[in-house]
Amino acid sequence: AMVADNAAMQAMWTTFKADATANMKTVAGFSCNLVFQPIPKSATTVAKTNGVGNIWDVDNTKPYIYWLITSSWDNAADDAKVMSWSATLREKMHAMNAKLGLAEDLIYMNDASDDQKPFQSIPKANLARLKTIRKKYDPTLVFRNLNNGGYKLD
Repeated sequence: AMVADNAAMQAMWTTFKADATANMKTVAGFSCNLVFQPIPKSATTVAKTNGVGNIWDVDNTKPYIYWLITSSWDNAADDAKVMSWSATLREKMHAMNAKLGLAEDLIYMNDASDDQKPFQSIPKANLARLKTIRKKYDPTLVFRNLNNGGYKLD
């Protein structure tokens, strides 16, 4: 995630396109996207004032961009190469944004990659609140234990 900034997004796109073109041309059936999802100040303001809150405690004075890299390819033999490429490029672009003071450490769970840990980006007090809610409504951990895959609240 990042604070919305057009120049930084343009730089990310340029970096993404050049890196994918240079490094993934030998991967059969490779296709990728850099997706930008705008989160306006109005959305975070509603989350701050609706009585429920927003789990990441995002500052509602700035517009944000949640961004992710998607990719597909033909052969399982290329899994490690593509996953490594994606993680490395993601960290490179995050570092670019950090250098500009625009990077946010929150990881939106729906956009997280397999190697990321989205619960680690939630403030400790909010994480404790989630666990309290889970204890009340799912004391036997049905949703945790019977749900295959995904990210689990410890």
